[in-house]
Amino acid sequence: MLENFAHTLEEVLARTPVKTIITTQIGDMFPAFKRMLTNLVVKHVKKMVPEWHLAQTITFNDALAAGHGQKLDDVPVRLDDIAFLQYTGGTTGVAKGAMLTQANMVANVQQVATWIARDLLDGKEVAIIPLPLYHIYATPRTWCS
Repeated sequence: MLENFAHTLEEVLARTPVKTIITTQIGDMFPAFKRMLTNLVVKHVKKMVPEWHLAQTITFNDALAAGHGQKLDDVPVRLDDIAFLQYTGGTTGVAKGAMLTQANMVANVQQVATWIARDLLDGKEVAIIPLPLYHIYATPRTWCS
């Protein structure tokens, strides 16, 4: 969770089963100097990070370091498996999380491939298919609030 929103989580955390929180800062993936400068400016100069107090947090970079070198087990993936939740902006009411399946992602890649296939050489192309923030992606299977 982006540290800028930790104060919001702090307000509702007691009503959730969440045990561990990974916090991230805007500059976390920058090189060391730029990371420190960016995070300093965001937090202390622009004051974009309201004060928060959450005991069970781990920083994003500490989580990456803890997992570095760990072996990942292969996991079978089915088309009806949920890939992730993509949240709407709530323009028609309360924001909702659309449960998107692996099939949703495959369908979207196939759509993009169809649109741009005439201009590409099979096996030589690279396509980036970004997810819009606060919009659903492909066709949601189910809504959850």
